[in-house]
Amino acid sequence: MMARYENGDNSEDIGRNNEKNDRNGNGRDSDKNSLSYTLVDAYTPLLNKRLTQLRAHLLEEQIHKPPNPSLNPIQFISSILSELRDDSDASSSSSVSSLPDSGFRTLLRSSTNNWKSALRKSVGAPRSATEEQLVSALSAAMSRPNNQYQILVSSDDDNDNENDNDGENEEKYHLYFPGDVFEYDDGKVWVETQLRHPVTGKLLAILAWSLLQREGDGAWLVDWIDWQDFRDAFRPGIGREEWSRICG
Repeated sequence: MMARYENGDNSEDIGRNNEKNDRNGNGRDSDKNSLSYTLVDAYTPLLNKRLTQLRAHLLEEQIHKPPNPSLNPIQFISSILSELRDDSDASSSSSVSSLPDSGFRTLLRSSTNNWKSALRKSVGAPRSATEEQLVSALSAAMSRPNNQYQILVSSDDDNDNENDNDGENEEKYHLYFPGDVFEYDDGKVWVETQLRHPVTGKLLAILAWSLLQREGDGAWLVDWIDWQDFRDAFRPGIGREEWSRICG
């Protein structure tokens, strides 16, 4: 059935034109193109809004991460160690919006040139290595199995199936600060931290942090870390006469 519309003496056969379009496929293609454009046009503002919110959230998180002049030495150390552990727990709420290996990136950005050089040498990276290359190399090195520094990047969910009551092989820890912050020079402090088994309290390792204040805003930076291991698998560590550097 064809509909005919007249305008004065002229007329157009609408039905015939529609049949012709259907045979050529022009009508269907036009509908598809219109639908595709409509979907893109509808979702683009929503996508842009979501990306803007995500960027703002990441920026807000980055502002509160070390180096941050509002953090005291204990808060600074706690934040760095927390960032390293969050990297290994992809399911944690704090890491959902974080960049990959953000903990190692935070460590590098919170270090003096002296400690950055030590970290670079520890993974055999050249002086020309970029930050991303160093971050990737540190992540791979410290996350290796049976590596004594893996304890720093092991989340609380790791090794849940292991039954190790003495803590020798359990790559989890609770952080303790056994003493006060020792200020030995203007803008320089020394802090001792202990990594202890979360259940038994057994001493696993001691880290001695040498921190310097950054010129300008006074934010604390890592200048050196000494490491003493008390786990049987990673001796020497008996007594306190032998210190092995974290990158040694």
